[in-house]
Amino acid sequence: MIFNNLEATRIFYLPDFPKVLLAIFSSNLTVDVVKNDTLAYGVDEQGYITWIHLLNVDMEYATPGLQHLTDELKAKVESYVQIKIPWVDARDFVVGQVVEIEPLQRFQLAKVNIGNQVVSIVCGAANLHLNQKTVVALNNSVLPDGTLIREGDVGGVLSMGMLCSLSELTNRPSAKGIVSVKSKFENGSIVNLLQLEDWLC
Repeated sequence: MIFNNLEATRIFYLPDFPKVLLAIFSSNLTVDVVKNDTLAYGVDEQGYITWIHLLNVDMEYATPGLQHLTDELKAKVESYVQIKIPWVDARDFVVGQVVEIEPLQRFQLAKVNIGNQVVSIVCGAANLHLNQKTVVALNNSVLPDGTLIREGDVGGVLSMGMLCSLSELTNRPSAKGIVSVKSKFENGSIVNLLQLEDWLC
């Protein structure tokens, strides 16, 4: 196995697939999938590992969704792949402030300040408003349910991520609409999904 250690690593427990851990190693496009009795993994066109599904892992007491990278969890993954992994903290979810809203035919185009730049994101939430601070899932981020977020064309407009609702961030039912973040958190701050309630209004 060849790992691209320039990419951040995230680990998710997938409650819909008992005893499965999803480890993300790269945002590169997966071009091939290899499987055996204990794991399945994807590789990009250069042969680097992009993701790994670890099968039959004892995670009975884990909270579904994004996992905190404890030493114990790192060791568990490494025991499956039989290699020492260079772990890097993920920075997928950040605070963004809506600085401009443009109506589209079915949605709205939000210009969102994420600290180091302003990105354009198509949003259909009814509670979107100017100057609102919310949680932005950046390009190539992975939601707790395993959904990959990529830049793409939405109704002829480039959308560079996603403004998140509580259900998307926690993988549990909630009221519709994007979340609002407390004003004390600066644009671009990395959102801790494991302590999300501390961030929200």
